[in-house]
Amino acid sequence: MSTKILIGNSLAEVTQAVINEIPISSSVDLENFVVVPDRFSLFAEKEIFECLGIKTSFNIKVLGISKLAKYFLTKQDLLSKDQSVLEVLLILKNNNFPSFSNPTLELANEIFAIISQLKSSNISCAEFSAKATNQKLSDLANIFSIYESMKTKPDQSDLLSNLVTFLDVEKVSKSNFFFAGFDSLTEQGGKVLEKLILNGKNVVVGAIMPDKQKNSFVYDSDIMNKLSNISRLNKIAFEKIFIKQNISNFSEHILKNLFSYSKTQLETNNVHLLEFETPTDEITEVAKTINFYVQKKGYRFKDFNILCGNLEEEKERFEKIFLEREIPVFFDIATKISTLPIYSFLKNIFEFFNTKSYASLLNILTNVYSKISFDEISDFQNYISSKGFFEISHCANFPDIEIFVDKLNEIEKKYQSAKTFDDFSKLTKNLCDQFFVFETTNEIVEQLKIKNCNEEKIYVQIENVFETIIKTLCFNEEIDFGNYVEIFLKLFGDKEISSAGLSVDCVYVGSQKSFFEKRKVLFVTFAKQGTIPMTTKDLGLMSDSDIAKVSLPIQPTINMINKRNKQKLLFDLTLADEVFVSVSEDELGEKVEKSIIFDEFKKMFTSQNKEIQILSKFNEKFVGENLDEFNFQTKYDLNEFIINLKNENKISNSDIERLVGKQDCLEENLSNPEKIFGRKFSPTQIEKFYECPLKHFLLYGLRVKENPKGKFDGRDYGNFFHIYAQSFVERNLKNIRNLNESDIDRELDKIFEIIKKDERFKLLYENTENLHLFQILKKEAKMLLSQIVYEQKNSNFFAKFVEKFFEFLIDDFKICGVIDRVDLSENFFRVIDYKSGETKRSLIAFQNGIELQLFLYLFAIKEIYGYKPAGGFYMPISGDFSKDGDSKKFVLDGFVLRDSQVIKDLDRRFGRNLSSDIVSLKLAKSSTVMNLVLSTSKNVFSEQGFENAFVYLKLLLKNFRKEVLSGKISAIPTGEFVCSKCPLYGVCSFKQNLSQEPRELGREISEDIINRIVENGEQI
Repeated sequence: MSTKILIGNSLAEVTQAVINEIPISSSVDLENFVVVPDRFSLFAEKEIFECLGIKTSFNIKVLGISKLAKYFLTKQDLLSKDQSVLEVLLILKNNNFPSFSNPTLELANEIFAIISQLKSSNISCAEFSAKATNQKLSDLANIFSIYESMKTKPDQSDLLSNLVTFLDVEKVSKSNFFFAGFDSLTEQGGKVLEKLILNGKNVVVGAIMPDKQKNSFVYDSDIMNKLSNISRLNKIAFEKIFIKQNISNFSEHILKNLFSYSKTQLETNNVHLLEFETPTDEITEVAKTINFYVQKKGYRFKDFNILCGNLEEEKERFEKIFLEREIPVFFDIATKISTLPIYSFLKNIFEFFNTKSYASLLNILTNVYSKISFDEISDFQNYISSKGFFEISHCANFPDIEIFVDKLNEIEKKYQSAKTFDDFSKLTKNLCDQFFVFETTNEIVEQLKIKNCNEEKIYVQIENVFETIIKTLCFNEEIDFGNYVEIFLKLFGDKEISSAGLSVDCVYVGSQKSFFEKRKVLFVTFAKQGTIPMTTKDLGLMSDSDIAKVSLPIQPTINMINKRNKQKLLFDLTLADEVFVSVSEDELGEKVEKSIIFDEFKKMFTSQNKEIQILSKFNEKFVGENLDEFNFQTKYDLNEFIINLKNENKISNSDIERLVGKQDCLEENLSNPEKIFGRKFSPTQIEKFYECPLKHFLLYGLRVKENPKGKFDGRDYGNFFHIYAQSFVERNLKNIRNLNESDIDRELDKIFEIIKKDERFKLLYENTENLHLFQILKKEAKMLLSQIVYEQKNSNFFAKFVEKFFEFLIDDFKICGVIDRVDLSENFFRVIDYKSGETKRSLIAFQNGIELQLFLYLFAIKEIYGYKPAGGFYMPISGDFSKDGDSKKFVLDGFVLRDSQVIKDLDRRFGRNLSSDIVSLKLAKSSTVMNLVLSTSKNVFSEQGFENAFVYLKLLLKNFRKEVLSGKISAIPTGEFVCSKCPLYGVCSFKQNLSQEPRELGREISEDIINRIVENGEQI
């Protein structure tokens, strides 16, 4: 058993890396299962043959996760989705649910989708029912319960749970599993993955996670979260491999900046934005452009992808225009059976049974499936016209039509005596046999083989779909004819049939649901808001606000789906070297709301120092010899223009003030850093400078701030728990050691009311999408408060000061700040800083000035009060929800004095125990109750060591002041991690030039090295 996680930045590169892990073997015993999303399977199969260079794949199976379950549960008899929907429909008809008084097949389909959503999230009937807060949710819970009790066998949504329960371990142990193309998994899918990891021969999982990119909030980390939980719960380690990124600067720029709040700009001629008056104009210009590239630049038709935001409506227009210009094209669009002649043939027959009308009969006769000759139909029409009215008896004058109508009448009599679904279904199958429906379908397939292999693949599948529907409806439940026809036509007509993409030289046209392969040019057409990126509206039976009300982890939410749609579009746009984005007015000439991509690209790209302009049409010269002659940008960016003039000494400061306003002109201020920064500095400000001078300048010089958002980010989590920790200790400073669980619960609720009054958290709380998250955070906060009480009860240090302000002078400038907590014992003090992020600190970070808070706090309290420092500690207070109920995540970690009494005071149980669950220290086995010796010297100081650290601290502070006054504001980050976490990365140019490298932190240091630096008087 081995597991690899391949981590990369985009769907395409991760999928390719996973496929390359598949062993090419002729062994019959070894099976390789490539597990992909259903729509991804055809794409994955093609990639396998191309990447591995193979012609057959007898031991490689590509299938969706549900089909994987069916493969390993071959004896499992299941309800089809249609059968399940019918079960729900019958429940609606046979029971009274106030919220659903008008039961239809569409309503039953939506309710079954909710049942499947609950089950895939591992939510039981009882759990959902207990949380139902209104009539609608209560009705849904009751339907869910009745459905589960009524069904006679498992349904599709039970499949994955059954796979986990009944998995053939022996069979799985001989197989390899490769997960590719997923951005997320349901809870059930995660359980299947866990089972395969524990029992499979080898498992390889592709995960998309940005490497050191500021755009990480666009990515869905669901896969990595599930893998982390599997690793933690089963105590197994996975091999993580970060894929070396092999994409162009253009694609990398999109990955880093699209949908990001702060962006960098890239100079390029490969982004074009266009707006047209009509849809016909838009598609015509796309066709012209493709032909230009093919005729003048040597491109092939297979070098073009078209992502269409409205493909179903525009398919015919594309076909017509592209046919006129002789452009071969493949449309990745599923065909509904309701659009095919077989559907209208059956629909009109059922209508004729009811009406006996001339119109319905004529519609049947003119259908390709009737096999009546054109001449006889024409004579029949002329005859009825001469009569001026229609009677069934008129058919007797036309032999083929008479035979056809006689058959219809015989079948109708049988329908009249039918009573159950089973009766009607058998008659419908007999109807198709009587009129040779599927023989005719096969004839159509033979004709299409000659001219249209896409249509051929669709017609080939029709009979199987029909047989599936008939099988679904063969159960012994009474129903009237009208309702049966409605249900049959709905189930049959709504079925979609997809055909495989062509491996020939043609343009590929798809929607945002399509999976695109890498090609040279991408056209994003009909790019209006809501379709590009695709947006699902929160209008379903169970909305995100309903999910928030029930406070259950039901996924996916509409918010999650829309985030994943953004991520999908992000990957689609990186698969080309050149991108055209266009939109047109609707058929009535009404303006449409352009996609966000227009504004995003305008902020991300420039060409020849000009802002990208949205053109009304392509330049007429576009069809000329050299595309590079044409300039798609016409509007200068005013600020950039002014800066260029200033650099060329063509404009004065007074001119700048006149153009942009006096308040925005920073020339005078920039010449005097002290006017910007003043003489008072906080520990955080000093650390930011040592992290990166430009970051310090933007935050504390220009005072750049992000706009507030209505959703949680990392800082909000930290602030939430920080308020809880601070308020809790401050409110219970004198009796914190005596609190019990009920006291903590009361404090939890009281402090939550304080938090809701905070301006930022008030904004977040008003967003109903956040309500469920607030409940999760409260649970985490309770664990934090319980740990604080636990730590105080088992330590000789007691909380003395909370939010302790300090201020002291270094030469002519002040250092001031606030210490989260100061604890005292009989002879010593310690400082505690609450941290919501990474808490494992090292001396190398202190040496470089980027982690000096703890030493600065210790120095301040020692100078002001004269206490002896025992150590400074970080206390992690949030963020790791995977360690539910694990108090170790709150363990104190930092720098400590090498003193037996101090160690004993930190945890009174030291001596009896070698380790602690309140402080990150371990004793050496040689320790005794009277002489406690730590097992490591890392981050451990003698009294003289602390004194030397304080001397070194003063050197850091003086050096900081000196460099700030020198006007140092260049982008020189200390280590790449600084950029990966920096919200301001988009406004600096660091590493745009590949020769730039961050400042290295160097190797780990110890107390002895700091001592030598101080003793030798080395400069920083």
